[in-house]
Amino acid sequence: MKALLRSVARGVGIVAALGLVACQTGGSGAAVGPKTSSRDVYVPADVARSEVVLRVSLPPAADCEERFDLELYRERGVDLIDWDARSGCSGRGVDITYFPERLPEPRLLERVRELATDVAPAPRPDVAPEAKKP
Repeated sequence: MKALLRSVARGVGIVAALGLVACQTGGSGAAVGPKTSSRDVYVPADVARSEVVLRVSLPPAADCEERFDLELYRERGVDLIDWDARSGCSGRGVDITYFPERLPEPRLLERVRELATDVAPAPRPDVAPEAKKP
């Protein structure tokens, strides 16, 4: 029993010593903490942004929306992808906010057409249909 307690105490001592070394070095070890992507950086509010509102149908899959998001976010000029409340892959409303200086609208639309099976412009969700009539 004494041998077991000594072994456990030695293990605790080693873990504590490693913790002290990590604290003294500022935890700057290569495997410590998540790496921050150079793509995930703050963009000031005064940088120009544009929006495009679309109705898209995606290739059928249980995770069609997530697949679309992951692929489109590879474009450095995409700021935000905001989906309507519906579920499924067909006829979904999506509002894409982007940086036109980094990604011109024609290139954005081309990329969306590559990822979707059908793409059409959609009315802005914040404009009621009655407001459009003269």
